[in-house]
Amino acid sequence: MFYFEKIKKINLNPRAVYLLFIALILTAVASVLSSSYSMDSMQYKNYFSLIAFGDYVNVEASFYIVSFISYLLFNSVIPVFVFYALVSVFVKIFIINKYSPYPFLSIIVFCSYYFLVQEGNMIRIGIASSFFMLACFSYFNKNYLSYFSLSLIAVFLHYSCFVVLFLPLIVSRSVRLGFYRSLFFLISCILLAIFSSALNFIHDILVLLSTYDPTGKLVHYINLAENGVFTNINLANRILPYLCFLIPLFFVYFKACNLNRYYSYYMQIVCFGLFVFSALSPLPVLAYRFSEVFLIFCILLFPFVTLLFEKKIFGFLYIFAYFLFSSLYIVVYLGYYDF
Repeated sequence: MFYFEKIKKINLNPRAVYLLFIALILTAVASVLSSSYSMDSMQYKNYFSLIAFGDYVNVEASFYIVSFISYLLFNSVIPVFVFYALVSVFVKIFIINKYSPYPFLSIIVFCSYYFLVQEGNMIRIGIASSFFMLACFSYFNKNYLSYFSLSLIAVFLHYSCFVVLFLPLIVSRSVRLGFYRSLFFLISCILLAIFSSALNFIHDILVLLSTYDPTGKLVHYINLAENGVFTNINLANRILPYLCFLIPLFFVYFKACNLNRYYSYYMQIVCFGLFVFSALSPLPVLAYRFSEVFLIFCILLFPFVTLLFEKKIFGFLYIFAYFLFSSLYIVVYLGYYDF
Protein backbone atom coordinates (compact mmCIF):
# COMPACT_ATOMS: atom_id res chain seq x y z
CA MET A 1 0.00 0.00 0.00
CA PHE A 2 2.80 2.38 0.92
CA TYR A 3 4.41 1.76 -2.50
CA PHE A 4 1.25 2.67 -4.40
CA GLU A 5 0.71 5.76 -2.26
CA LYS A 6 4.19 6.96 -3.22
CA ILE A 7 3.43 6.44 -6.92
CA LYS A 8 0.28 8.56 -6.61
CA LYS A 9 2.33 11.39 -5.16
CA ILE A 10 4.68 11.48 -8.15
CA ASN A 11 3.87 14.56 -10.22
CA LEU A 12 4.28 13.36 -13.82
CA ASN A 13 4.43 15.92 -16.60
CA PRO A 14 1.76 14.80 -19.10
CA ARG A 15 3.66 16.29 -22.04
CA ALA A 16 6.81 14.41 -21.07
CA VAL A 17 4.83 11.16 -20.83
CA TYR A 18 3.30 11.71 -24.28
CA LEU A 19 6.68 12.52 -25.80
CA LEU A 20 8.24 9.44 -24.18
CA PHE A 21 5.49 7.29 -25.67
CA ILE A 22 6.02 8.90 -29.10
CA ALA A 23 9.79 8.38 -28.84
CA LEU A 24 9.32 4.68 -28.09
CA ILE A 25 6.98 4.25 -31.06
CA LEU A 26 9.31 6.14 -33.41
CA THR A 27 12.27 4.09 -32.19
CA ALA A 28 10.44 0.87 -32.96
CA VAL A 29 9.33 2.11 -36.39
CA ALA A 30 12.83 3.39 -37.26
CA SER A 31 14.38 0.07 -36.21
CA VAL A 32 12.05 -1.86 -38.51
CA LEU A 33 12.36 0.54 -41.45
CA SER A 34 16.15 0.85 -41.32
CA SER A 35 16.76 -2.88 -40.89
CA SER A 36 14.23 -4.32 -43.34
CA TYR A 37 12.78 -1.84 -45.82
CA SER A 38 15.20 1.03 -46.43
CA MET A 39 17.41 1.23 -49.50
CA ASP A 40 20.51 1.45 -47.27
CA SER A 41 19.70 -1.59 -45.11
CA MET A 42 21.65 -4.09 -47.23
CA GLN A 43 24.69 -1.80 -47.24
CA TYR A 44 24.74 -1.71 -43.43
CA LYS A 45 24.23 -5.47 -43.23
CA ASN A 46 27.18 -5.94 -45.60
CA TYR A 47 29.28 -3.59 -43.47
CA PHE A 48 28.36 -5.62 -40.39
CA SER A 49 29.33 -8.91 -42.05
CA LEU A 50 32.68 -7.53 -43.19
CA ILE A 51 33.42 -6.11 -39.73
CA ALA A 52 32.45 -9.42 -38.11
CA PHE A 53 34.98 -11.21 -40.32
CA GLY A 54 37.66 -8.62 -39.58
CA ASP A 55 37.70 -7.04 -43.04
CA TYR A 56 38.25 -3.33 -43.72
CA VAL A 57 35.24 -1.09 -44.33
CA ASN A 58 35.49 2.61 -45.19
CA VAL A 59 33.14 3.73 -42.43
CA GLU A 60 33.39 5.71 -39.20
CA ALA A 61 35.09 4.04 -36.21
CA SER A 62 31.85 4.47 -34.25
CA PHE A 63 30.03 2.09 -36.61
CA TYR A 64 32.90 -0.38 -36.25
CA ILE A 65 32.60 -0.31 -32.45
CA VAL A 66 28.81 -0.65 -32.34
CA SER A 67 28.83 -3.43 -34.94
CA PHE A 68 31.62 -5.35 -33.22
CA ILE A 69 29.89 -5.16 -29.81
CA SER A 70 26.63 -6.30 -31.42
CA TYR A 71 28.46 -9.21 -33.04
CA LEU A 72 30.13 -10.26 -29.79
CA LEU A 73 27.02 -9.99 -27.61
CA PHE A 74 24.21 -10.96 -29.97
CA ASN A 75 25.81 -12.27 -33.17
CA SER A 76 23.22 -10.17 -35.02
CA VAL A 77 23.04 -6.89 -36.91
CA ILE A 78 19.58 -5.99 -35.58
CA PRO A 79 20.88 -4.45 -32.30
CA VAL A 80 22.93 -2.04 -34.43
CA PHE A 81 19.78 -0.66 -36.06
CA VAL A 82 17.97 -0.55 -32.69
CA PHE A 83 20.86 1.29 -31.02
CA TYR A 84 21.10 3.93 -33.74
CA ALA A 85 17.33 4.43 -33.77
CA LEU A 86 17.07 4.61 -29.98
CA VAL A 87 19.80 7.19 -29.46
CA SER A 88 18.93 9.28 -32.50
CA VAL A 89 15.19 9.47 -31.80
CA PHE A 90 15.47 10.05 -28.06
CA VAL A 91 18.03 12.85 -28.44
CA LYS A 92 15.87 14.62 -31.02
CA ILE A 93 12.72 14.24 -28.90
CA PHE A 94 14.69 15.60 -25.93
CA ILE A 95 15.73 18.63 -28.02
CA ILE A 96 12.15 19.17 -29.22
CA ASN A 97 10.80 18.97 -25.66
CA LYS A 98 13.40 21.41 -24.34
CA TYR A 99 13.65 23.97 -27.12
CA SER A 100 10.49 23.91 -29.24
CA PRO A 101 7.53 26.12 -28.22
CA TYR A 102 5.42 23.85 -30.46
CA PRO A 103 6.63 20.31 -29.64
CA PHE A 104 3.90 18.36 -31.39
CA LEU A 105 4.16 20.45 -34.57
CA SER A 106 7.92 19.89 -34.43
CA ILE A 107 7.32 16.15 -34.26
CA ILE A 108 5.07 16.34 -37.34
CA VAL A 109 7.82 18.18 -39.25
CA PHE A 110 10.37 15.65 -37.97
CA CYS A 111 8.27 12.68 -39.14
CA SER A 112 7.48 14.23 -42.51
CA TYR A 113 11.02 14.09 -43.87
CA TYR A 114 13.98 13.85 -41.49
CA PHE A 115 12.76 10.77 -39.62
CA LEU A 116 12.16 8.93 -42.89
CA VAL A 117 15.50 9.95 -44.43
CA GLN A 118 17.76 9.75 -41.39
CA GLU A 119 16.40 7.52 -38.63
CA GLY A 120 14.69 5.18 -41.08
CA ASN A 121 17.45 5.01 -43.67
CA MET A 122 20.73 6.95 -43.26
CA ILE A 123 21.17 5.87 -39.66
CA ARG A 124 24.74 7.14 -39.25
CA ILE A 125 23.89 10.70 -40.26
CA GLY A 126 20.70 10.41 -38.20
CA ILE A 127 22.48 9.82 -34.92
CA ALA A 128 25.25 12.28 -35.82
CA SER A 129 22.76 15.08 -36.61
CA SER A 130 21.27 14.62 -33.12
CA PHE A 131 24.63 15.39 -31.51
CA PHE A 132 25.20 18.11 -34.10
CA MET A 133 22.07 19.82 -32.74
CA LEU A 134 23.22 19.39 -29.13
CA ALA A 135 26.59 20.90 -30.05
CA CYS A 136 24.87 23.86 -31.70
CA PHE A 137 22.76 24.58 -28.61
CA SER A 138 25.88 24.44 -26.45
CA TYR A 139 27.38 27.11 -28.70
CA PHE A 140 24.18 29.19 -28.62
CA ASN A 141 24.30 29.04 -24.81
CA LYS A 142 28.03 29.94 -24.76
CA ASN A 143 29.00 26.63 -23.19
CA TYR A 144 32.09 26.24 -25.34
CA LEU A 145 33.59 23.19 -23.64
CA SER A 146 30.34 21.27 -24.19
CA TYR A 147 30.16 22.61 -27.75
CA PHE A 148 33.62 21.29 -28.57
CA SER A 149 33.03 17.92 -26.86
CA LEU A 150 29.67 17.30 -28.55
CA SER A 151 31.14 18.40 -31.89
CA LEU A 152 33.80 15.72 -31.59
CA ILE A 153 31.13 13.12 -30.81
CA ALA A 154 29.13 14.22 -33.85
CA VAL A 155 32.20 13.93 -36.08
CA PHE A 156 33.02 10.54 -34.53
CA LEU A 157 29.52 9.38 -35.55
CA HIS A 158 29.67 10.83 -39.08
CA TYR A 159 32.56 12.70 -40.67
CA SER A 160 30.32 15.21 -42.47
CA CYS A 161 29.50 16.79 -39.11
CA PHE A 162 32.93 18.43 -38.98
CA VAL A 163 31.11 21.48 -40.39
CA VAL A 164 29.79 22.16 -36.87
CA LEU A 165 33.28 23.40 -36.00
CA PHE A 166 32.66 26.32 -38.38
CA LEU A 167 29.44 27.35 -36.60
CA PRO A 168 30.95 30.60 -35.22
CA LEU A 169 31.56 31.70 -38.83
CA ILE A 170 28.06 30.72 -39.97
CA VAL A 171 25.77 32.30 -37.38
CA SER A 172 25.67 35.73 -35.82
CA ARG A 173 24.54 36.37 -32.26
CA SER A 174 23.04 39.69 -33.35
CA VAL A 175 19.33 39.36 -34.15
CA ARG A 176 19.42 42.10 -36.79
CA LEU A 177 22.62 40.85 -38.40
CA GLY A 178 21.16 37.33 -38.27
CA PHE A 179 18.22 38.55 -40.35
CA TYR A 180 20.45 39.94 -43.09
CA ARG A 181 22.76 36.94 -42.98
CA SER A 182 19.79 34.59 -43.39
CA LEU A 183 18.48 36.68 -46.27
CA PHE A 184 21.91 36.63 -47.94
CA PHE A 185 22.14 32.83 -47.66
CA LEU A 186 18.63 32.37 -49.07
CA ILE A 187 19.08 34.76 -52.00
CA SER A 188 22.45 33.16 -52.78
CA CYS A 189 20.80 29.73 -52.72
CA ILE A 190 18.15 30.84 -55.22
CA LEU A 191 20.69 32.48 -57.54
CA LEU A 192 22.94 29.41 -57.47
CA ALA A 193 19.94 27.21 -58.29
CA ILE A 194 18.99 29.43 -61.24
CA PHE A 195 22.53 29.48 -62.62
CA SER A 196 23.43 25.92 -61.59
CA SER A 197 24.83 25.15 -65.05
CA ALA A 198 27.69 27.55 -64.31
CA LEU A 199 28.77 25.60 -61.21
CA ASN A 200 30.58 22.75 -62.95
CA PHE A 201 33.92 24.17 -61.79
CA ILE A 202 32.93 23.20 -58.22
CA HIS A 203 33.01 19.54 -59.24
CA ASP A 204 36.60 19.99 -60.44
CA ILE A 205 37.56 21.70 -57.17
CA LEU A 206 36.04 18.84 -55.15
CA VAL A 207 37.93 16.28 -57.24
CA LEU A 208 41.15 18.16 -56.45
CA LEU A 209 40.31 18.35 -52.74
CA SER A 210 39.54 14.62 -52.64
CA THR A 211 43.26 13.89 -53.03
CA TYR A 212 43.82 15.52 -49.61
CA ASP A 213 40.87 13.86 -47.84
CA PRO A 214 42.25 11.37 -45.25
CA THR A 215 38.85 9.71 -44.76
CA GLY A 216 38.40 8.81 -48.42
CA LYS A 217 34.77 9.88 -48.18
CA LEU A 218 35.04 12.58 -50.83
CA VAL A 219 36.39 10.06 -53.34
CA HIS A 220 33.51 7.76 -52.40
CA TYR A 221 30.92 10.49 -53.05
CA ILE A 222 32.54 11.36 -56.38
CA ASN A 223 32.41 7.69 -57.40
CA LEU A 224 28.75 7.49 -56.41
CA ALA A 225 27.99 10.52 -58.58
CA GLU A 226 29.86 8.99 -61.52
CA ASN A 227 27.79 5.82 -61.04
CA GLY A 228 24.58 7.82 -61.33
CA VAL A 229 23.53 8.00 -57.66
CA PHE A 230 21.26 11.04 -57.18
CA THR A 231 22.46 12.55 -60.47
CA ASN A 232 18.86 13.20 -61.54
CA ILE A 233 18.60 15.81 -58.79
CA ASN A 234 15.95 18.50 -59.29
CA LEU A 235 16.92 21.70 -57.50
CA ALA A 236 13.40 23.11 -57.75
CA ASN A 237 11.85 20.05 -56.09
CA ARG A 238 14.42 20.26 -53.32
CA ILE A 239 14.32 23.99 -52.63
CA LEU A 240 10.70 25.07 -53.29
CA PRO A 241 9.15 23.31 -50.23
CA TYR A 242 11.63 25.14 -48.00
CA LEU A 243 10.89 28.47 -49.64
CA CYS A 244 7.19 27.98 -48.89
CA PHE A 245 8.14 28.22 -45.21
CA LEU A 246 11.23 30.43 -45.17
CA ILE A 247 9.85 33.35 -47.18
CA PRO A 248 6.76 33.76 -44.94
CA LEU A 249 8.89 33.24 -41.82
CA PHE A 250 10.97 36.30 -42.71
CA PHE A 251 7.82 38.41 -42.16
CA VAL A 252 7.55 37.25 -38.54
CA TYR A 253 11.31 37.15 -37.91
CA PHE A 254 11.54 39.89 -35.28
CA LYS A 255 8.27 38.89 -33.61
CA ALA A 256 9.51 35.30 -33.35
CA CYS A 257 12.88 36.46 -32.01
CA ASN A 258 11.07 38.25 -29.18
CA LEU A 259 9.23 35.04 -28.35
CA ASN A 260 12.18 32.67 -28.67
CA ARG A 261 15.83 33.64 -28.37
CA TYR A 262 16.97 30.77 -30.61
CA TYR A 263 14.81 31.68 -33.61
CA SER A 264 17.52 33.75 -35.30
CA TYR A 265 19.94 30.82 -35.05
CA TYR A 266 17.38 28.42 -36.55
CA MET A 267 16.78 30.73 -39.50
CA GLN A 268 20.48 31.28 -40.21
CA ILE A 269 21.37 27.59 -40.03
CA VAL A 270 18.49 26.44 -42.26
CA CYS A 271 19.15 29.14 -44.87
CA PHE A 272 22.83 28.25 -44.82
CA GLY A 273 21.91 24.59 -45.33
CA LEU A 274 20.00 25.48 -48.50
CA PHE A 275 22.91 27.61 -49.67
CA VAL A 276 25.26 24.65 -49.15
CA PHE A 277 22.93 22.38 -51.10
CA SER A 278 22.83 24.71 -54.11
CA ALA A 279 26.58 25.37 -53.99
CA LEU A 280 27.44 21.65 -53.92
CA SER A 281 24.72 20.57 -56.37
CA PRO A 282 27.32 19.55 -59.04
CA LEU A 283 28.08 16.67 -56.65
CA PRO A 284 24.54 15.76 -55.49
CA VAL A 285 25.44 13.06 -52.95
CA LEU A 286 27.75 15.49 -51.14
CA ALA A 287 25.12 18.24 -51.38
CA TYR A 288 22.61 16.01 -49.61
CA ARG A 289 25.09 14.88 -46.95
CA PHE A 290 26.26 18.33 -45.90
CA SER A 291 22.93 20.13 -46.21
CA GLU A 292 21.02 17.55 -44.15
CA VAL A 293 22.96 18.27 -40.96
CA PHE A 294 21.94 21.94 -41.17
CA LEU A 295 18.39 21.45 -42.43
CA ILE A 296 17.54 19.25 -39.43
CA PHE A 297 16.85 22.55 -37.63
CA CYS A 298 13.68 22.83 -39.72
CA ILE A 299 11.97 20.69 -37.09
CA LEU A 300 12.34 23.63 -34.70
CA LEU A 301 11.94 26.46 -37.23
CA PHE A 302 8.93 25.51 -39.35
CA PRO A 303 6.33 25.40 -36.51
CA PHE A 304 6.78 29.17 -36.09
CA VAL A 305 4.66 29.49 -39.24
CA THR A 306 1.68 29.48 -36.85
CA LEU A 307 2.58 33.11 -36.03
CA LEU A 308 1.38 34.04 -39.52
CA PHE A 309 -2.19 33.12 -38.69
CA GLU A 310 -4.64 34.55 -36.22
CA LYS A 311 -6.25 31.12 -35.86
CA LYS A 312 -3.68 28.45 -34.99
CA ILE A 313 -5.62 25.77 -36.87
CA PHE A 314 -4.41 27.27 -40.15
CA GLY A 315 -0.82 26.93 -39.01
CA PHE A 316 -1.48 23.28 -38.19
CA LEU A 317 -3.02 22.71 -41.63
CA TYR A 318 0.01 24.38 -43.24
CA ILE A 319 2.32 21.99 -41.35
CA PHE A 320 0.11 19.00 -42.13
CA ALA A 321 0.14 19.82 -45.86
CA TYR A 322 3.95 19.85 -45.69
CA PHE A 323 3.85 16.48 -43.89
CA LEU A 324 1.76 14.91 -46.67
CA PHE A 325 3.91 16.36 -49.45
CA SER A 326 7.27 15.47 -47.90
CA SER A 327 6.41 11.96 -46.79
CA LEU A 328 4.96 11.09 -50.21
CA TYR A 329 7.99 12.68 -51.88
CA ILE A 330 10.35 10.47 -49.85
CA VAL A 331 8.43 7.21 -50.05
CA VAL A 332 6.87 7.42 -53.52
CA TYR A 333 8.97 9.78 -55.65
CA LEU A 334 12.46 9.06 -54.27
CA GLY A 335 11.62 5.47 -53.38
CA TYR A 336 13.58 5.29 -50.12
CA TYR A 337 11.64 2.20 -49.01
CA ASP A 338 10.80 -1.11 -50.60
CA PHE A 339 7.61 -2.34 -48.97
